[in-house]
Amino acid sequence: MNTKERILRSFSELLENEPVDKITVKRISANCDLTSQTFYNHFEDKYDLILWSYRRRVDELYELYSVGEITWRELLERYLSGYKQNAKLILNIMKNTHGNDSYYVGSSGYLVKKFKEHFKKKLGVEELDPKTVMLINTFIGGMVNIIGYWLDKEKSIDEKEMAEILDLAFPEYLRHLYRNE
Repeated sequence: MNTKERILRSFSELLENEPVDKITVKRISANCDLTSQTFYNHFEDKYDLILWSYRRRVDELYELYSVGEITWRELLERYLSGYKQNAKLILNIMKNTHGNDSYYVGSSGYLVKKFKEHFKKKLGVEELDPKTVMLINTFIGGMVNIIGYWLDKEKSIDEKEMAEILDLAFPEYLRHLYRNE
């Protein structure tokens, strides 16, 4: 396990019992027998750590999708499975981060970026038209919000059903451009 993964594991352990906004870099570092300076050699702050973990997962799934190893629905199911497996930690982060450091801002911003990159590449353009950009932002914003609601309130819906819901919510205008099927 590399240093970044040790730090993430330490942070996850602390998140089991405390709100994210009460956890300090000093405690994260001490919990895995590292110094705060070692933490800062890898991350700007705990919010950067959270987003690193998120980006890593999204990038792994996107890579599998982009080379055709998984379908759009499988991508959604795997994405949601990660949320479900870590529901307690994710809800802690969603409920206890705010403003520019919020999980919503970071995760939705990264997904919007990934979607826009995909569309630009697929269309062979430098910039997307405003309609496409607005539809991407609408879908991603709604998706991040509904995942939080699902984890908190709708535990009876499994990952497969939730993937179907997200797939149905995907704008038709974007569907043919994004999906590889």
